[in-house]
Amino acid sequence: MDKINYEIIPYSKSYEAALLELEQEASQGKFIQLEMIRDCFRTRALTFDKYQIYLTVDKNGKLLGVLGIALVVFVMNGQKSNVAYYYDIRVKKEWQGLGINNKMAEYSYHNFCKPNNIQYLFTTIKDSNKAAFNSAANVGFKLYKYPFLYLTIPTHIQFKKARIKPIQEVFSVTCSSKIATINTYILPIKEDLKVWRTHLIYRLKLTRIHPLLVLLNKWSFMFNKTFSKTPEVGDYLNCSTLMYKRTPTIEQMNTTLSILRNEKIDYLLVVCSKKSEIYKLLKRYSIHSYKYNLHSTFQIAKTDSIELDVRCL
Repeated sequence: MDKINYEIIPYSKSYEAALLELEQEASQGKFIQLEMIRDCFRTRALTFDKYQIYLTVDKNGKLLGVLGIALVVFVMNGQKSNVAYYYDIRVKKEWQGLGINNKMAEYSYHNFCKPNNIQYLFTTIKDSNKAAFNSAANVGFKLYKYPFLYLTIPTHIQFKKARIKPIQEVFSVTCSSKIATINTYILPIKEDLKVWRTHLIYRLKLTRIHPLLVLLNKWSFMFNKTFSKTPEVGDYLNCSTLMYKRTPTIEQMNTTLSILRNEKIDYLLVVCSKKSEIYKLLKRYSIHSYKYNLHSTFQIAKTDSIELDVRCL
């Protein structure tokens, strides 16, 4: 990092265009590449009760990197704790490998966590994103890993009837926000079953599909007509994320998909543990799944019950 002159500053609206350009560089996925599209970089941050966005700029004011950090409530075994969540860690390609993300993580800990008396922190990282993990690890704490995954459910399908006994899930997705505008993003379905309107924060553009996956999709369609509509390169995908505490029934899931279709939402993202009941129920309907890890400075055992805030996904 000593090879270049830089400084870390708070978010400024004057960097909005540069931040959105940096966002487009960060395509997600290997076999299926997705580009995140949002109208305003700060939209996600504004859903948090307390947050900060730090920018790294060179001596000429050129944007080199960005890191977001927010205060959230983490619930484990029914106990609530204020923790810091790291997100949107980005560094321009030509400046990667110089420790910029490490310096931003270090800076944010001393300038956000300590003043807010936050002892613990965590981040959610795609299993294959080693650079983001190294950035989080460089803050100076031992990190523990808790695996989970995303299921991608097309909203045009209908689930077949099955006998499901709703149970309290060990891994669940909720929202602890108290900001006045939070209901804009939450669509109630029934009781604690809700949907987070992810598409209001960002959309996904499909930029690449591995040729082998294209072939497999065509082959699968010959035997399973459920997935008659599969996304193609260039498509923009509107997604929402399921919020739940208990395993939903098939009827509740079909109601949810119907409501989302009427809102022109293409896919429902279901975030879950591989050992959860909701995973067993929905995995056969998912067109794709992504492995993620929750990396934290506090240990989470496989038997622990956790509620993950949907804004951290």
